[in-house]
Amino acid sequence: MEAYAPHLLLYEVASAILKLILIGAIKSSDGIEALEALERLGINVQTTGWSYLKEILRLAAATKLTIYDSAYLHLTKKIGAKLITADSQLKQKRENVAEIILLEELEPAKKTS
Repeated sequence: MEAYAPHLLLYEVASAILKLILIGAIKSSDGIEALEALERLGINVQTTGWSYLKEILRLAAATKLTIYDSAYLHLTKKIGAKLITADSQLKQKRENVAEIILLEELEPAKKTS
C-alpha cells in the first residue's frame, strides 16, 4: 500500500515535534530520531504549485475548511485515494468531498510469519 501526503505534512510533523521538545516531553535527539523513522515510512510527499493552490482555495471556500485541511482533501481527490485522519470533525463535515477513514476505524495489520 502506498501513502501520499501534501508537502504541508513535513511542517506539521516537525512543528508538533518541536512543541514536545520545547515543553520538555522529549529530547531534541528523540525528535530527530522520530523524523528519521517517519522518513523511512516512504510516504510520497506531493508538492503544491500555484495552479493546485487555486483549486485548494476554491475547495476551502466552498467547504469552509482551513487551507491546511483542504490541501489534504485536494490531494485525496487528485489521486483518487482515501483520506485517513484522526480528525473526526473533518470526517463529519466533509465526507461528501472525499472518502475519509478515521484512524480508529482502521484494523491493525496482521503479522505475517
